[in-house]
Amino acid sequence: MYSQKSSTRNMMLIVADELDYLITRDRAVLHDLFMLTPFPFARCILIGVANAIDLADRFLPMLTSLNCKPTVVTFCSYSKDQILRILEERLNELPYTVFQRQALELCARKVAAASGDMRKALCIFRSPVVDSIQSLPHHQQIILCSSMKHFCGSKKDTILGELYKSYSELCKSSLILPAGILEFSNMCRVLNDQGLIKLGPSREDKLKRVTLKVDKADITFALQVISLYMKLLGNWEEFSADKQQL
Repeated sequence: MYSQKSSTRNMMLIVADELDYLITRDRAVLHDLFMLTPFPFARCILIGVANAIDLADRFLPMLTSLNCKPTVVTFCSYSKDQILRILEERLNELPYTVFQRQALELCARKVAAASGDMRKALCIFRSPVVDSIQSLPHHQQIILCSSMKHFCGSKKDTILGELYKSYSELCKSSLILPAGILEFSNMCRVLNDQGLIKLGPSREDKLKRVTLKVDKADITFALQVISLYMKLLGNWEEFSADKQQL
């Protein structure tokens, strides 16, 4: 379309984002892309966006001799204050407090000093585990909530039969029909396969040791936006506080 002479006189604007991903071993793709502009009949303007500010000099040094070296506009990295402001704006949309300000300031300062890449700052505060938990079916989410009840304090594991009792109690307290023990065991295997819990070996399912493999804070963060789980998590916090007093 762009390399052939056309009867149209309209100018075309080509915007190529993530230009870094077009770097091939022989640089042919980038070379052909930039060579569209110096044709006598060229009717296009190319704007490329890349993280590597030296992309043209480093990967396409022949562009100067071909009279099509691009004009480079460099944008500064995010400063600590800018990163902190963006993080606070994102978190202010949530109806609860997630991180203390000192933690946000530390993250902003570290990222600004290293690269200034806003995406890295966001990745630090948005664990992939949270997305996994939020995408689980409701009963598997309740299993994780009941796991938190068992693993409060110094306790590291429990048996699947005891976890089932806790799961059933949480279901009944929320007027939800609990799954049977066989279906519950199958759901625990799914959570085990996803790396959210760990099931130990045992001939009898009820005697398998269960260990929570994700941080409790990730479970709380992932589920507290749902009113049902806010109630379940509230019940767990009351249980935890009472146990600590005992």
